[in-house]
Amino acid sequence: MKIIVALVVVAAVAIGGFFVFEYFDHRDKVQAAKRACGSSLVPTPGVALPAGLAFTLPSGQTLLSVAKQGKTEIIFAITPGNRQDLVTLRDKVVSDLKGQGYTASATDQEPTYEAEGQFSGKASGTIQVQPECEGYNRIRYKFNL
Repeated sequence: MKIIVALVVVAAVAIGGFFVFEYFDHRDKVQAAKRACGSSLVPTPGVALPAGLAFTLPSGQTLLSVAKQGKTEIIFAITPGNRQDLVTLRDKVVSDLKGQGYTASATDQEPTYEAEGQFSGKASGTIQVQPECEGYNRIRYKFNL
């Protein structure tokens, strides 16, 4: 009996924790979509796409920053839009990646909060689209080289 009670308690804590995380994650994205952009639209000085990366940023997107984690190149771009545009923007990014020779697909979406996709081919990786600030959405590209 004690084991069953313990399992029920653990399950309840896990489920409750998930819903608390989702609540705060969604709330943060809604708040991001309403905040003033300020310096979040300003690209990192001297930012450029990594040399040798077989990728061109689609028109309408502005390169903000590039980071590296081991062999993974992380590219952040911004484009005009709002929370209702996230899935459409993700689908446009997937289409553009296909046009650049990648195999890409939409994988997940929480409309008005976030939309994600995966790609492979010249490199594999993921895309994530979410609100950045009022009137703009952020696209994160992760290229696993």
